[in-house]
Amino acid sequence: MEDPIRNVHDRRPFHFPAPSLNHSAVTASPTVLACLACAGGRPGMSARGPWWRRWLHYLAFLPEPSRRVGLTGRRTLLLARRVFLALLLLPTLSAGFAAPAAAQSPSTVPMVSITGGPSVTEGADATFTLTASPAPSADITVNVNVADSGSFAVHGQTGPRAVTVGMNGTGSLTVATVNDGVDDWSGAITATVQAGDGYTVSSPSSAAVAVLNDGVQLPDLTVYLAQDPNLDLSKITEGNEIFFEVVPSWPTNHPLPVALKTTQTGDFIAEKFLYAYLHEMDSIANWVFYVLIDNDDIDEPDGSVTAISEYGNGRTSNSVTVPIIDDDPTVVSLARAGSGAVGTGGKVAFTVTLGRALVAGETIDVPLAISGAGVSVNGYTLSVTGGTGATLWGTGVLTPVLRFSGAGARAATLELVPAVGSTAGQYTIALGPDGTGANGFDRAGLGTNVGGGADPSTTQNGFDVQVASATQATKLVTPQATEPVTPRVNLSSGAGGTEGETVEFTLVVTPPPPPLEVTLMVGQNGDYVGSAALGRRTVTVPTSGSVTVTVPTVDDGADEPDGTVTATLEAGSGYTLGALGTLAVDVADNDGLPLLSFAEQRVDVVEGATTDAVLTVNLNEKSYKPVTFDYTLSGKATAGEDYESPQSRSVSIPPGSTSADLVFKIKDDPRHESLEPIIVTLIDPMNALAPAPGNSAVVLIASDDGPPVLSVEASSVQEPPPGYARYMPFALTLAPASGYEVVVDVADTKTGTATSASSCPGNCVGTRDYVTGRSRVRFAPGETYKVVNFGVRGDAVDEEDETIVVRLSAASRQVTFADGTLSGTRWSQEVAGTIEDDDERGIEVTPAALALAEPDGAGSYEVALTSQPTHVVAIDLSSSDPAVATVSPARLTFTPGSWDKPQAVTVTVVDDDNAGGARTATISHAVTAGTSDYGAVTVPDVTVTVSGGEAAPSVVSTQVADPVTVSLSAEQSAIAEANGKTKFRIALSRTLGAGEVVKVPFTITGGKWKRDWHVKFQDAHNGPGVERTRSGRKSAVRFTKGGRVATLVLVARPNEDTEARTISISFGTGKRAPRSTGVAGGLALVDKPIAVAIIDDDWGIPAVTVAAGGAVTEGGDATFTLRADPAPIADLAVTVGVTQIGTVADTVTLGPRTVTIPAGATEGAFTVATTDDGTDGPGGAVTVTVVKKAGYTLGETTAA
Repeated sequence: MEDPIRNVHDRRPFHFPAPSLNHSAVTASPTVLACLACAGGRPGMSARGPWWRRWLHYLAFLPEPSRRVGLTGRRTLLLARRVFLALLLLPTLSAGFAAPAAAQSPSTVPMVSITGGPSVTEGADATFTLTASPAPSADITVNVNVADSGSFAVHGQTGPRAVTVGMNGTGSLTVATVNDGVDDWSGAITATVQAGDGYTVSSPSSAAVAVLNDGVQLPDLTVYLAQDPNLDLSKITEGNEIFFEVVPSWPTNHPLPVALKTTQTGDFIAEKFLYAYLHEMDSIANWVFYVLIDNDDIDEPDGSVTAISEYGNGRTSNSVTVPIIDDDPTVVSLARAGSGAVGTGGKVAFTVTLGRALVAGETIDVPLAISGAGVSVNGYTLSVTGGTGATLWGTGVLTPVLRFSGAGARAATLELVPAVGSTAGQYTIALGPDGTGANGFDRAGLGTNVGGGADPSTTQNGFDVQVASATQATKLVTPQATEPVTPRVNLSSGAGGTEGETVEFTLVVTPPPPPLEVTLMVGQNGDYVGSAALGRRTVTVPTSGSVTVTVPTVDDGADEPDGTVTATLEAGSGYTLGALGTLAVDVADNDGLPLLSFAEQRVDVVEGATTDAVLTVNLNEKSYKPVTFDYTLSGKATAGEDYESPQSRSVSIPPGSTSADLVFKIKDDPRHESLEPIIVTLIDPMNALAPAPGNSAVVLIASDDGPPVLSVEASSVQEPPPGYARYMPFALTLAPASGYEVVVDVADTKTGTATSASSCPGNCVGTRDYVTGRSRVRFAPGETYKVVNFGVRGDAVDEEDETIVVRLSAASRQVTFADGTLSGTRWSQEVAGTIEDDDERGIEVTPAALALAEPDGAGSYEVALTSQPTHVVAIDLSSSDPAVATVSPARLTFTPGSWDKPQAVTVTVVDDDNAGGARTATISHAVTAGTSDYGAVTVPDVTVTVSGGEAAPSVVSTQVADPVTVSLSAEQSAIAEANGKTKFRIALSRTLGAGEVVKVPFTITGGKWKRDWHVKFQDAHNGPGVERTRSGRKSAVRFTKGGRVATLVLVARPNEDTEARTISISFGTGKRAPRSTGVAGGLALVDKPIAVAIIDDDWGIPAVTVAAGGAVTEGGDATFTLRADPAPIADLAVTVGVTQIGTVADTVTLGPRTVTIPAGATEGAFTVATTDDGTDGPGGAVTVTVVKKAGYTLGETTAA
């Protein structure tokens, strides 16, 4: 099987091989073609040459003879063609053999292909070989594009590359890879030849070298359900939680970003749980993630939730699907189609309707109940006359069951027909009761399988119908002739209506009497009939035997439940009451649900001036039902901080009332902020409607506070050693926090005494004290502290303390400066920071005295500068008595570039030929410094003592003595911020004797002297021969006779900032090092600085969150912003994991990466490039998750 990585190349049209000039491998076809392509350029010749050559060419390329010419004809034509072909090739072959071996046609262009080397392990180099055929006559440059699949290439190795192919026809390309130490998939480095000058691209034009992970493999992930073992997973209903647990096959040694993606069928989980959530798994624990199922009170089909984890480069785990059972019952209603009484044999039609249509696989069994006086199973027939998926069973009993089954089943029409001869006067057709009792909806034996079961409607669950039997009619019309007939009165039928219409009752008297007065009582259930039409009335039945009684109803314009009007016959004189003595007809309410809306959709308040904001919710008309509604709160205003809302989010309007008030108590805060809206939206109304836009209102809270005050803390730092740098911070503080974003511009005025590269033209010595710049500081709403840093550089020049002056400016509508100047609409303020110089200017002479002997004694001493001069320094030397001693050289010269090298001076004795006592001379030094800063520096003299007679030993002895070692030590490496202390010691290896002096200068760096720390030197801790000669950052101690150990105490001072500090103590101050006088062996330094950490008790570890920018189109850059609170005191490296949903980003952009939030800043932005694949498909998403590392904690929003 072909390797899918090593065979990545394009398929181009076939090319003839280039003409070869190797005599042993002449290729006829390309040579012929090359020859035929030569035009020659002479008159009368076409592009194919003279006529005879064109004719030969025609014959040589005749098509194969057709079989129709016969065998003989074919042979003749084939033979002729071969002869002419030989004649055609003869001059060409002759020219080819005669050509020199090294010649190459200028029209031949090399074709370049590429092959890849063997697979490599990450960290090794991937190699590729480019081949040009034929070899070029001169080196050619080939364009190659390098791509990385898997984030293995070293930065800068991908993209366009130029490769040289030499005259040997080959060129090599090497791509360095990096071992990132992260669990990952193997990948590949792909190199593709691009078009260019001097060559064409041949096949294969692309090759890939597999880059293998260095042995660390990703574990397999398995998703399990982590539920309560007592919970039946087959019956998980709404309102429950599903816990998924992601378990690796083995613990990983590195953080492993994992995304858990959830999908659903149906509508059971909130939208926020449908995204892929990213988590970084480590070697300690599995990942448990929960999904909350909404409890929505909506009847719907059952569904499911599926979870799958994604990790690595497109790797997935198993998927787990959990069925979700809807726990909301399907409501079943039953209503009659038509009204009035029927006779035997008539049809009673009614409908049974489900609250929703069923889906495939669902079944609901609806129990029915047929009852009434004299009703029996043989006295009627019941059948289904219409409806999808509706069947009837159990018709042999008075409790039949109507079954709905399958997709689309929802409503059915049934007919009950009383049998002729039935004696039943009234039928009651109803739904069975709720529950598990007799004929109940939940009783055993029914086939209902929907999640929430089925319940009967509480309002439309049955009806009564009157039936006049034939027996009764016969008895009424055929009384015995021998007996007097008393008329019988019945209410034969009725007709209901809608409120405002007239309802009717029909009285029938059998046999028809003379005009007969009958007493009738009219009542109602509800409030539809006026009081005048209610009560007892007398109705006169004419001789026809029937009369229609009308009762008017009132259209009251109020929403209310449907009702009934009832007519009841009362006993009276001259008639008897029949079986149909009472009849009720329905009255339907014609008023829709009332509308809820806010009386005012905007209410303006000012914090501190108005205590309450009242929103009134109105009904557009009265309702005789209790109206309830909930409401939601949104907007920029924050509950509990800007206002207090009512404790309950559910509001009721009693029947008959038309309004309710929502009261919000407005709170006062000190922030300067924009209008803060409280957006109130009415939701979930009951017995009313809340249509937009009237269902929403806003309370606008205006601030009564002015802009906050900005204060700036001036800063001072000690100059760092040469070659080093440190920050000079300017601390900006807002009081109080603002509700707006506050923007402050900070710029270097370049008016301070310190110099930067741009403020010192030419070649200036000792310049570039700091790095100039400008910054725009943004205080997000709620932020109060920012730090702006300027980089201070160290030098060796002894100079006055220098200043950096920065100018701050901001809009007056956003902020007020505590110590600034307002000009127009902007505040400005200049603040100076101080650079404390750490260098000391001076000239040292060692030793200060020489003892020499006649006749020709000689000695030497060294002269050294302690700091870098600004210009050339010349020192003229002279002897006070040249007859005693002479000095050489006469002048020493120190330049700014070679100032730190001590120079030797030789003193030579002049013999006076006299025996006798000692003579003396003084070597003087005069500084000629011109414009240098050393112009006022004095140099110590050197005293020369010359002894007569026997030579006296010089101080500079040839005998080697042991040096005195100097060391530093501290009792503690860390102390508390508030008055914590530790002793530190400067110790000599032995006690000094008479005439020996050791001076030890030392530098204390870190923090600020007197603000953050100070050093105590107490005589009680130090014996004789030890004294402190200088204090502060640049300090010194001096040892003389009897001195050996200097003990000092470092004391930390309390403060309220949040800066962590480390105090460092080291030998020397700039170029001034420890030195000795009279110590024969000199000094040896144990030059190891000591460090003492001051543990801050105010600083908070930054909490890091991430926010995503707006949506982008494929091919654009997805933007993300990291935020740190509080701002870090040093550059903060934050690790994030980048994953994708779908295929929207190149794989090289995925995985872990590091984003830096600069010191003092609260934000760091970065982008993730997406890919435009040119195909139509679904969108996707790029997700960034903050990974917990040392130096910061995770904030509330860790993924976006």
